[in-house]
Amino acid sequence: MRHLLAAALLFPLPAVAQDGDVYLTPEQAVAYGYVAEPQVPTGKFTTAGEIKQLLLVTRGSWLALNEVNGQDYLYGTQVLSWRCGLAGFHISINGGPMSRWEMPPCHEGTASPNAFTETDGLPLIAFPLGSVQTATVELVLDDLSRIVTSFQRQDILMP
Repeated sequence: MRHLLAAALLFPLPAVAQDGDVYLTPEQAVAYGYVAEPQVPTGKFTTAGEIKQLLLVTRGSWLALNEVNGQDYLYGTQVLSWRCGLAGFHISINGGPMSRWEMPPCHEGTASPNAFTETDGLPLIAFPLGSVQTATVELVLDDLSRIVTSFQRQDILMP
């Protein structure tokens, strides 16, 4: 199971901004340890240039919430499936501070670098039942662009 590392990482967005077209400032990148990666297409979806449009058009599926065994299980499978082109995945629950969602490693040198292996753990976080009412996700892509999206419980709750 993945654990959250507490860190206030949400950067304010400009008033007029298009998701994916807002970049971290050099100061923000240094402060949070992010470095822009070369954007050479690999054909394996390992760069921001290869995953940005996919993330933008699938943003409604980034998270899923399931009530199981008396807990809320919050799944980040959609985002983590494109993690090789991400620098960071941050989440805020119910308006709380942003926390880093730890991502499994990218399996470079394999046919499917974004695949999940047995040792990668599950792409979920457990919370007390009914406690997740809202979630805000901030993705920092490896070109240091950002996408921010918020969700209401009813919009991500699985049947």
